[in-house]
Amino acid sequence: GLQCVTDRVCYSTGASQDNFYRTTDGGMNWEQTAPLPNASDGQAWTLLSFSCPTVDMCAIVYLPNDTNNNVPLAQFILTTDGGAHWTMSEIPVPTGYQNPSVGRFVCGDASHCVLSVSGDAPTASGTSSSSPPQRIGTFLSTADAGQTWTQATSAPSVPAAAVWTLNCDTDGSCLAVSALGSSPNSYIVGLRSDDWGLTWLAGAPSGSFDSALLFASCGDTTHCMLVPAGSPTTPYEIITTSNAGATWQASSPPVGWQNMPTAVSCANANDCWIAMSTYDAHSPAGAYSQPAIEATYDGGTTWSSAALPTTTPPIGDVLALSCPPPGDGCMGIGNLQYHFLPPSGPTSPTVLPSSPQVISNLPGADRNQ
Repeated sequence: GLQCVTDRVCYSTGASQDNFYRTTDGGMNWEQTAPLPNASDGQAWTLLSFSCPTVDMCAIVYLPNDTNNNVPLAQFILTTDGGAHWTMSEIPVPTGYQNPSVGRFVCGDASHCVLSVSGDAPTASGTSSSSPPQRIGTFLSTADAGQTWTQATSAPSVPAAAVWTLNCDTDGSCLAVSALGSSPNSYIVGLRSDDWGLTWLAGAPSGSFDSALLFASCGDTTHCMLVPAGSPTTPYEIITTSNAGATWQASSPPVGWQNMPTAVSCANANDCWIAMSTYDAHSPAGAYSQPAIEATYDGGTTWSSAALPTTTPPIGDVLALSCPPPGDGCMGIGNLQYHFLPPSGPTSPTVLPSSPQVISNLPGADRNQ
C-alpha cells in the first residue's frame, strides 16, 4: 500500500483500502485524495493494487466482490491531477479463459498500463470432469489510459498464470517474474516484452529453492532482486538477475542478518534495500523485534546497514518499502511493537496505536551515510 514516485511525492492506501492518500513532503504530512468513485452497478468492489508512474497520475484496479458473468473483469480508476479528480472505466474479461482472475498490475507511463490475468484453460473434448483444470495466463494492456484494452497475442501461458511481480519502462519494455513449482522444487521464470505487453518471451528457469517466494522488486526491466524462503539452516535466500531473467544468481544472506525478511525495494539497477526483523514467537518484546534495513549500491555484491529512527514504543517490523528511481532515499511503513505483543500480560499496552509508523528518513545512495 505504498509507492513513492519521487523522494517527496508518495501515494498510499493507508490503513484502509477505502481511501487514498498523497504526500508531497516525503511523508511528513498526508492528505486524503478526492473520494474514489463507486462502481456504476452499485455492487461492492475491493481495491486490488495501484500504480503511479508520475507525480500526478495514479491508476487503481478494483475487483468485484461478487464475480459473475454480468460484470467486467475489473474497474480501472484513474487520476491525472494528484487525486483531485477520478475517472472510471472497465477492464474486459479476456477471451479463452474460464474463471479469470486479476494478477499483477503496473503503469509504465501516463498512457500505458499492463495487467496480468490468469484463468482455467477451456476443457478439452473427452477430458474427464474430475480432472483439475490447468491454470493458464495472459496479459491485457492499454495505450490510452484505460479506455481500451488489448489482449496479448503471444505469451507463455503457464508462467503467465503465476506472475509475482511486473514492471514496465517508458520505452515499452516490460519484465514479469513468475513463481512456479512447489516445495521443495520451487523456481522462478522471467517473461520479457518489448511492445507494452503485446508479445512475451520466457527466459531460463532459476535453480530450485526449498519453499515459497516471499518478496520481489525490479529496479528496472532488466534487474530484479527476489527473496525466497530457504531451509531451516538458511531461512531465506537472495536471488538476482541483471539480464531480464536470462540467468539467475542465488546467494545466502550475509552473516549476522536477522532471520525474517519483511520487505524489499529496488530503486534502480544497483540500489536495493531489504527490511528484516528478528522473529521469535516467544519473545516478551513481541514476535518481531530488532528491525534493520540492509542496503546495497552494487546490485547485491556488498551490503551496509541503514539505521532506523528511534520511536516509543520501538518499531517491530517494516511492512513496506518504496524507493524511487533516483536512489536518493526510501520511505517505509512499519508496525510499532504494540502490534505483535501478546494480547495480555505485563508488557501489553493499555491503549493500542491507531495507525502504523511512517519511516521517512531512510538514507539513500549517498555512500557516506
